[in-house]
Amino acid sequence: MGGVSTTSDPVAKLIEQVNRFGPGAPKGYQYVTAPYGLATGTIPTAVAVSAAFILYRRAQDAALRYGDSESLALLTKAASAQASPVAYVTANIAAVTAELQAFADSVGAPAAGGFSSMRILGVPVSTLAIAAGGLGAIVYLLRKKRRS
Repeated sequence: MGGVSTTSDPVAKLIEQVNRFGPGAPKGYQYVTAPYGLATGTIPTAVAVSAAFILYRRAQDAALRYGDSESLALLTKAASAQASPVAYVTANIAAVTAELQAFADSVGAPAAGGFSSMRILGVPVSTLAIAAGGLGAIVYLLRKKRRS
């Protein structure tokens, strides 16, 4: 599962799951324009708003697709979170994090935290590693050509 967290702090776990819906997420599921920095302690307001919005979109999709009483109840619950996202997410952080993880996994969002989500100067470390490998191969080939 891509949603396995790299931290034990509940707020940092939540932020990791919210960040999975950033630019690397499949089209139609990119709800976060730039990853939030990991934090501990109090849930940042922007993270809570994003989490509540993502839950609402998930519930809305389910209600439109299935239209059953369970989906409609989920939509009503998610809509109530919009009134006070920080209070709702704080009071339900474990459940919200688990729901976001399951949703992200189900839509094929990138893994939470870890090497693939690290950035240097805004560039993913995985991209830098590929570029460094390619540069190393070019240098090797050029040196090999000179020796011939």
